[in-house]
Amino acid sequence: MEQLGLGALHSKQDSRTFTHPTMGVAPMVIAGEKYLPEEHEHQHYVGICTAISLVQNAEKVFSKKYSPDFQYLLQKKFIDGNWDEGSAIFSALKVGKNFGFLPIEQFTWVTEEDRKLPYPQYIAKLQAVPDSEITRLLTLCKDKVTAYAQIDISSRDTIAKAIYDSEAGILCRYEVGNEWWTPSWNSADINPLKAPQNVVSGHAITGAYIENTIINLANTWGKDWNEQGNGDADYANYKPTEAWIPYYNNVPSPINQQLKNLTLQKTLLERIIELFSQLKNKTTMSPTEISTIPTKKWYQSKTVWFNLLTIIAQIIAFMSGVITNPNILAYLMVAQSIVNLILRKVTVQPIN
Repeated sequence: MEQLGLGALHSKQDSRTFTHPTMGVAPMVIAGEKYLPEEHEHQHYVGICTAISLVQNAEKVFSKKYSPDFQYLLQKKFIDGNWDEGSAIFSALKVGKNFGFLPIEQFTWVTEEDRKLPYPQYIAKLQAVPDSEITRLLTLCKDKVTAYAQIDISSRDTIAKAIYDSEAGILCRYEVGNEWWTPSWNSADINPLKAPQNVVSGHAITGAYIENTIINLANTWGKDWNEQGNGDADYANYKPTEAWIPYYNNVPSPINQQLKNLTLQKTLLERIIELFSQLKNKTTMSPTEISTIPTKKWYQSKTVWFNLLTIIAQIIAFMSGVITNPNILAYLMVAQSIVNLILRKVTVQPIN
């Protein structure tokens, strides 16, 4: 039987890689209609499974059709930084959040028929899309992923909880071998799906629902594969290598808080960079400009008195012993405050 496109690489992580909260327990059986795609997209011979899996997920949420080819174009051009075959679920999620999804009728440069081409020819068609056209099409991407998180795959329960919490299923990466298409695509031959004896590639697929330890997976090979485009994997002996959950309308409060923290950190970092830039660009003052700066006597400087009283406090504390005179530092601090108030008055500074 023919082997179709695979191409899910291992995901990298960055500061936005959160973990889906595991509070609460999911039922042992989760019904699947809520999470099954309305129509199984077909990737044919090109490794765009990550783009198709996320697009099918978003289509279920927004009840619209989007272009997986434009999604893949953005993944390669802006996230992966290369045109090699295959991408990661993480890259698809970043595109979904940063750029969103393009209605399928808006992208006519590459269609499903082109996915039947050898990968170099397919990618050449994507590369032929002008930057000006990409910029225009991005303005039409209105629906987006709000946030996303990695799922703890160490137990069946954490995966089931994520499916239960999701709006349209989760995105899983499996190691795949010939067992997925030989001796035929018939479910009697390949279902339940078997762990590979020899790994051919990674593959992105939607975790649609779960019954006990059986995870039902919605594939990206059309509806002729296995059971109407879906297959079963028993978590007990065939586990995903990674899994992710996209959030659209319902973002868990812990994830929201982490996003706010990231925004605050970014704002602080931008402010620090701005201040450093201002210092770097500050021009050197001429002797004439320096001579115009108002001056004051040394004894009118609060800094001088602060340092002087601090030194005196340490000397007195050393000579008399802090233990025998526990209040000496407090007295000196009061004296310092009085001096500061006087100096503020002398130098015509407001007393707050």
